[in-house]
Amino acid sequence: ARGRDGRSFPWGQVADPGRLNHGSVEPGCRDDEDGHALAAPVGSYPDGASPEGALDMAGNAMEWVYDRAAPDGAGHPQGRTVAPGGPPDGSGRVVRGGAFDLPMFLARTTARMRRLPGVRERDLGFRCAYDRR
Repeated sequence: ARGRDGRSFPWGQVADPGRLNHGSVEPGCRDDEDGHALAAPVGSYPDGASPEGALDMAGNAMEWVYDRAAPDGAGHPQGRTVAPGGPPDGSGRVVRGGAFDLPMFLARTTARMRRLPGVRERDLGFRCAYDRR
């Protein structure tokens, strides 16, 4: 989601509420002015695509990633900026990308949240991906 240039959002450095389905900054409130009370249909925000063409990398639903989460939830040591995989062991996993009911700042490409495997939430999903290298 960060792309080759390390951007903050899939589309660039500047937050833009019109490029993703997100919640309000106020706890417990949702920003439903986008016409989607919950998750939006896949591809509803084409202007939020990355330069590589990846859609829905920010907002709508958090996505499980391969990384393990550190007990403090950070997922990687401070100062580590290149492909952090998390600690070598531990039960928590990382979810990323923000969601329709979370503030937009949690949709940043660097935002990481911790969830236990097997948990189910209405704003949590996954994306199938692989490393082409």
